[in-house]
Amino acid sequence: MLEEIRATIEKYLEFTVTIGVGNIYHSYDNIHKSYSEAISSLGYRYTVGTNRIIFINDIEPHRHHTLIFNKEKELRLLACIKANDKDDIIKMVDTLIKDASNRAGIEQLKNYVICIIICIIREAESIGLNTEELQQLGDIRKILDLNTVKQLQDVVLNLCFSLMENISQSRQNNCSAAIEKVKCYIHEHYSDCNISVGAVSQHLKLSPSYFRAIFKKETGTTFINYLTDLRMKKAKNLIASTNMKNYEIAEAVGYSDPYYFSYCFKKHFNMSPSEYRESLA
Repeated sequence: MLEEIRATIEKYLEFTVTIGVGNIYHSYDNIHKSYSEAISSLGYRYTVGTNRIIFINDIEPHRHHTLIFNKEKELRLLACIKANDKDDIIKMVDTLIKDASNRAGIEQLKNYVICIIICIIREAESIGLNTEELQQLGDIRKILDLNTVKQLQDVVLNLCFSLMENISQSRQNNCSAAIEKVKCYIHEHYSDCNISVGAVSQHLKLSPSYFRAIFKKETGTTFINYLTDLRMKKAKNLIASTNMKNYEIAEAVGYSDPYYFSYCFKKHFNMSPSEYRESLA
């Protein structure tokens, strides 16, 4: 009978209808339950299709499960975001949303998406990021007004991309700030013959390998080359402006071995310290 009504409306009124049907109850006291189930069944029209009859009893025994965005899923999603890989994020979100939409109606899916949003914003807060933009993208009031799986998936993707970009920018800012500290440290301690990658990375509480990587990325040169260049410039200035002996200058710029200092100076300027001094006479 319901199918006849649907077909007649489509034929004579020229528009389609989707009809939701709740369970059968044998007491007037339970009519409200059937009505609620009928409304709930309509939520599935975005996954099973429109212009049809949707019986709640056909769907929920097989498809109605509590959707839980558990810790494992959260960690996997955050790992994709922190890896700064858009393709992996798209695949991960697509898997999460498709799996959830295959097991529940649109209303449950909204709650599931809200859980994902909360996790993303919580992660941003935990690492000290500004969450204003994320909160606007994940406005729960707007989420509740969405009606399709695609719309909900797009919200999650946009939030993930926003967090990814914020983390990337934060890393860049932190790296730049760290390298500025390194430069200041080098300028203050270049005369110390014991200054090294290990000493500086320990001062900054970074691993030596990570320190080397960010230093090269930020300055375009290695730590040793940067330090040597600074020492050579300082040595050149001392030769030009003082009467200090070569071994004294070597010690003043961080070389305990004057012969090695002379070797480095000649390699850097194509002349020895003595030759440079003579060229100034």
